[in-house]
Amino acid sequence: MAALRSGVEAGYEVIVTTGGTGISPTDRTPDATRRVIDHEVPGIAEALRAFGRQKMATAVAAVRPPRSAPPSPR
Repeated sequence: MAALRSGVEAGYEVIVTTGGTGISPTDRTPDATRRVIDHEVPGIAEALRAFGRQKMATAVAAVRPPRSAPPSPR
């Protein structure tokens, strides 16, 4: 989170984040990114998932939707 804020404060126009995009509650990258962006660019996440799906069928689950329920503890 600190690195994201630092990039925003430095005036970066583009910040690329990686990792932490699964469905585990410890995967915080999407939530942290949403806290510092002005707006989301529609279609980017969908395009990345579509590309990933060509390589691995489970890639469609790679990014949690906003405000999703935490996974079952089972």
